[in-house]
Amino acid sequence: RVRGRGLALLRRAGVSVRLGVLASEAAELNRAFAVYAREGRPWVTLKAAATLDGRIEDASGESKWLTSPAARALGRKMRREHDAVLVGSGTVLADDPRLSGPLKVVLDARGRVSRRARLFRMPGKALLLSSKALGGLRGVLKALAKHGVGRLFVEGGSAVHSSFLDAGLVDEVRLFLAPRLTGGAKARSFYEGRGRTLARSLDLESVSVRHVGTDLLLSGLVKR
Repeated sequence: RVRGRGLALLRRAGVSVRLGVLASEAAELNRAFAVYAREGRPWVTLKAAATLDGRIEDASGESKWLTSPAARALGRKMRREHDAVLVGSGTVLADDPRLSGPLKVVLDARGRVSRRARLFRMPGKALLLSSKALGGLRGVLKALAKHGVGRLFVEGGSAVHSSFLDAGLVDEVRLFLAPRLTGGAKARSFYEGRGRTLARSLDLESVSVRHVGTDLLLSGLVKR
């Protein structure tokens, strides 16, 4: 809506304007808003917890608890830093999570989730959305943007993660790695997807790594 007109107004009023001051810091501070303004969708942060060999569950399907209490507490804090948290129907059916955050979103294309699920009985608003009815994940994001969601925290299971990553709709990855090795060919990883060559891999930039309890938190932006 502005597109530089603010600069013109300031200059016409006799205000000296200098451009480029702290440009990189400003871009980092406003990167979520820039995506929201340019693309009409929220900034998407994908969060996952996995073993060192990439598994989000063991060979029997057990997933509680992969990471330390400190990592889980930080994950809950991250939810509160976003406008909404999104999970898939598989996560709701398997874990019946409470979830926290200003807005809880469940993707359920096949109508499998009961309205009696625990997250619908917890305080706060919840949305049940169908990517099929909305024309795909991009349609889901545009619908959420219309609800005022500028930052979306995606922590669904492997299928949801893979769908968002394969669609090119993830801006940031936050991966908690527990110091465990479970193996198992049938144990799912946090990203399976359609498979990529090394030349076409999704690469991260601005990567940071830090200890959280007994775990590692690897964070990075998806390179465009």
